[in-house]
Amino acid sequence: MVSEKQKLTLSVEKELVEKAKKLGVNISEITETVLRHISETETKEVVTKGEIKVAYKKLFDAMLPAMEKFGANVVVGDLVEFDEEENYIGSSSVELVWGGDLWIAELEQTPKIEDVSLKSPKEILSNFIGSLVKASERNKEELKELEIFRKIVEALTETTVLESTEKKLAA
Repeated sequence: MVSEKQKLTLSVEKELVEKAKKLGVNISEITETVLRHISETETKEVVTKGEIKVAYKKLFDAMLPAMEKFGANVVVGDLVEFDEEENYIGSSSVELVWGGDLWIAELEQTPKIEDVSLKSPKEILSNFIGSLVKASERNKEELKELEIFRKIVEALTETTVLESTEKKLAA
């Protein structure tokens, strides 16, 4: 049984809409799915840090298939460093890599999720979409370059084979 649809006006950041279009995302379908899940999700009175960690893990797991498809990594937080006296030293971006691990490129290390100051879900979603768009564009350029070089190799091969055949015929 198909449910009757109702028209909905939704205001979304223009840049986000453009990125979604580049990825071929159906915004209506996504909105309907999200609204369905929200309406089915119970809100608890008391929520622990452990439950928040599990929710972030579920979010990351949901992101991985698209990340793997495009070969994208997503910035999901920061590792904030302090000295022994609790003075701020600096911070490093933490990425969720498409293999599923957290990674700090500049330190070349894998942090524990507990040590990471995770970004808000909204910021992670924005980073996720931006990373997919960038990865898609990078893949497009790489494919274009591969096609050009394949054609060069084919032309070189064809020329070499032709010259070789002509020399054999001439002999």
